[in-house]
Amino acid sequence: MKWKRPNGTVETGRMKVIMIHLVSDYALMTQLPISTKMIRIPPVLPQLKAAGRTVTDEFLRAQKDDLGHLQTADLQAMFG
Repeated sequence: MKWKRPNGTVETGRMKVIMIHLVSDYALMTQLPISTKMIRIPPVLPQLKAAGRTVTDEFLRAQKDDLGHLQTADLQAMFG
């Protein structure tokens, strides 16, 4: 790879900066039993869909102006 420097970093301007966004409902996910994360349980699916739509609407209201300009997921805090 000719665009990599000897120290392994990428030359400035060679790659686009990727902005990562995370939409999640931790409150709901921590309430659900672990089995719902491994096995499809039909009664839970409408609840997940509704929660996903609600949290997405909230995310878009709060972060709409940042999309395409700023990363809204704090990866350092998540994976430090």
